[in-house]
Amino acid sequence: MKRIFPALLLIFALLLSGCRHQPEDPAETEPPATDVRPDPDDGKYDYLKMEPYQPGEFSRQLYVQDTADTQALTLQLPTEWELERRTEGGFSIVRAGRTIGSFFAGEAPDAAGWEVLETDEDSYNGVRTAKYVETSGSGDARVFRCRFVYSYESDGADRTATLTADYMEVAQFTSNKLLYSSDLTLLQTTDTSRGVLSDQPCDSILILGNSFIGTFSSNIGRVLELMMRNNYRQLRVEAISRSYATVGTYSGDSWLMEQLRQGDYDMVFICGFYSTGEVANLGRLKSACDASDTTLVIFPAHNENADAIRAARAAYPDLPCLDWKQELDHLIESGVDRWDLCTDDTYDHSTELAGYVGASMIYRALFNEMPRGEISESTEQFYDNDILGDYVRDATVRLVEPGAATLLD
Repeated sequence: MKRIFPALLLIFALLLSGCRHQPEDPAETEPPATDVRPDPDDGKYDYLKMEPYQPGEFSRQLYVQDTADTQALTLQLPTEWELERRTEGGFSIVRAGRTIGSFFAGEAPDAAGWEVLETDEDSYNGVRTAKYVETSGSGDARVFRCRFVYSYESDGADRTATLTADYMEVAQFTSNKLLYSSDLTLLQTTDTSRGVLSDQPCDSILILGNSFIGTFSSNIGRVLELMMRNNYRQLRVEAISRSYATVGTYSGDSWLMEQLRQGDYDMVFICGFYSTGEVANLGRLKSACDASDTTLVIFPAHNENADAIRAARAAYPDLPCLDWKQELDHLIESGVDRWDLCTDDTYDHSTELAGYVGASMIYRALFNEMPRGEISESTEQFYDNDILGDYVRDATVRLVEPGAATLLD
């Protein structure tokens, strides 16, 4: 009996423990859900096993949404894709006689009817690109597509364009081109500086620079002086050229700085931006000019550093800037022979034709009009209508041939 009693106690304890851990709800015995992904057997992810068609070549295409746009959306499209204009606007994309997608202005009106499976995005040079892999339908009727949405700004207006294509037409290389190669192309420049200085009284101008403004280079001081005379403008022009001068050369000249503080000139145009360190020197010049309400204008010459110019403009956004360098670059890009604007020497010094371009920018900014009349000295050397074309009439630089961009709407 003494041996049986402990055994009975052990059995009783085990039964009691089992009752204590028995779940009241059988559902508690089910393992928690750990896989929230939809059932792969429904075909939603079948596209992952597909091998899309790989085109051979791509071509650069330009698209605008308004005939007045000065910038075009630039895409790299497969050369096998043909775009056929639709009556409702935009284009159908056709390959080998079959419609494989569409390209149009605005957002996709049917986007709500597609389920997004993947997304990707990129941003470059003002274009924000979003890619969506989408599906619609079910079973044997299920289809897949890629949708690319391009958002950008042109001429102060927000623009959106959408390209859709069957998933089987968008191989990885094609996708990379459509996602990462989108860009904005400047079609033409307009005279954005015209009149920007016209509300400020000006009887005297000082241009500060190095050999790029000198008499054996652009001779911009003399060119501007003649331009004023031939347009019956009474304005004193002085240009100071010092070898290898930078902004710091002049901000460190105590005699000149005192002249600026005393207001000896109404406007000062400063060249010499060769490093971002010139930002501090520009600040010192600005302080001297501010003391006499003299207008200081950023006026970079052709060989100056683009990063330094951007840094100066970012540091002093309220300072006017006439980007002479950019104007010359645009003219060369538009087809003007570089050696009509640059001298073939060690530093590619500017010619007097380049001096005319810079002088014209100053004139237009001051008087809100194009300069008229022949310039009396070295006319054939630096005032040649055959070289500058329409620029001498409206200051427009056409970087792309008219009609090269396709109207998307």
